[in-house]
Amino acid sequence: LGSDIKKKTKTKTKTKTKTKGLLDKLFKNRKTKQKTNETDDESDDLDGHWPMAQDMENALEHPEDNIEDSELKEIIMERDKLDLPIQWQGQFAVVYKGELKKSMYALRLFRNNNKDLMQRYSDLQDYFEKNKIFTECPYFIKFEYKPKAISIKVIVDRKAEKVKCPIVKMDWVKGVVLQDFIQKNNDPKKIRILADEFLAMVNKLEDLKIAHGDLHPKNIMVHNEQLKLVDYDCIFIKDFKDELSPEHGDPDCQHPNRRDFGYDEKIDRFSALVIYLALLAISENIELKSRY
Repeated sequence: LGSDIKKKTKTKTKTKTKTKGLLDKLFKNRKTKQKTNETDDESDDLDGHWPMAQDMENALEHPEDNIEDSELKEIIMERDKLDLPIQWQGQFAVVYKGELKKSMYALRLFRNNNKDLMQRYSDLQDYFEKNKIFTECPYFIKFEYKPKAISIKVIVDRKAEKVKCPIVKMDWVKGVVLQDFIQKNNDPKKIRILADEFLAMVNKLEDLKIAHGDLHPKNIMVHNEQLKLVDYDCIFIKDFKDELSPEHGDPDCQHPNRRDFGYDEKIDRFSALVIYLALLAISENIELKSRY
């Protein structure tokens, strides 16, 4: 889930070194942890200190002890061969996968204390539920914003203290991102089907006066010829009217002057044209995908 995510794992040794890379094949060493003094103090923000990915991973090794949300306490994290929670790192969040009541979910934890982004997810959830967007628009993945859902230890002045962090719980979606689907698929008919589905998706969003804000083949999942959108950091809804765009999207698919555009339901039009025309062109000449 996310555009620049990389799967990460670690080894359990006396020095607690770890490895990282493309999926589970390439690795990177982790620094040895120093012994710290632990306290039971809790805070929403310890003087600007925010948990790192390693701290999040440690907390999720034992969700029953560290997750405050009563529902999520029962989640069973998906683990790697070393029995550690599998994670995917993005620019703004770390994503974990777990099973709860025989269903799979993604747990999204923020990488920094971006209160504006957290509030956006809370507002998005309220808007989507109030306007039945999850029912009206099947291209979105159902999610819940859960504030102060997990207590994570951070190091402050060589002491381990706890900070309460939110979790975005999302349904887990099977499939591959659109850019990978295109690379692996040589059937022009399937590409054309996706082009038609993509056009239907962007028209539906604009009818609902919603924009994704960062349309890109890496932010679109494909499963059984159906499309799902991921990465909701930049979504526009009517409640965000007159606000500034929180980001300007991946430059691969955005207009060079995107920063000068208004932030509204039409913000996806340029990127939608880029992706749609590319899909049509590839469906007509499959060799184009390897040339460009």
